[in-house]
Amino acid sequence: MDKLNLKVLSDSELIAQPGKFRVAVIIDSEIYQIREDVYDIEIAKHLCFTEAGDHPVAIFDDQGNNRLKYK
Repeated sequence: MDKLNLKVLSDSELIAQPGKFRVAVIIDSEIYQIREDVYDIEIAKHLCFTEAGDHPVAIFDDQGNNRLKYK
């Protein structure tokens, strides 16, 4: 995974757009957003497995809650 193409998220950016989910990957203690926010939790899960490699990931909802966490 190329960190240069990922956006680092601050704590206030862990909240997805209304009605969407934000997929994030943790690399070297930094949280990066993977792609744009998505409407479907199943699509978010798919991104976790296809885009993050072996890095820990999280899915945040529009309230900032961590809906899923994978290693």
